[in-house]
Amino acid sequence: MGRLLNLMKHDHQEWDDLLMLDMKYLVIDEADYFLTGPKTKDILQFLENERLPPANQRQNLYFSPTLRTERLELLADEYSNVSKMVFLSSSLECNQRIKFIVENIPSANNKPEMLQNCVKKIIAENDGKCPRIMVFTNIKVSFF
Repeated sequence: MGRLLNLMKHDHQEWDDLLMLDMKYLVIDEADYFLTGPKTKDILQFLENERLPPANQRQNLYFSPTLRTERLELLADEYSNVSKMVFLSSSLECNQRIKFIVENIPSANNKPEMLQNCVKKIIAENDGKCPRIMVFTNIKVSFF
């Protein structure tokens, strides 16, 4: 979704060549980010774009593994004409076991040391045991 938004926003040639009028399903992963964050205006503009089939001729599917059920229902009411909702787990029970840590790293040289310190702290908080850890990175690359 992010790359499509970039193409649309920057009026790139690849966007001009992209025809999506036959699309039947539009899947938006990380819906919480796109519908509650800084990209909300862009995603709404994308959903109304003339290159897409009209909303009543396609199905929008929103996925979010981290968003609470109540908030997801509000977003679905606000951004779609949904008639059915499907939840793949009971009330996103894993959500309550996940601990989110966000670190702003001042320079690329600091990454290994900061990651190492963060993992050491997590292990200390878990009585010396290393729990399952997932590390996500945000690398901003300019395509244009």
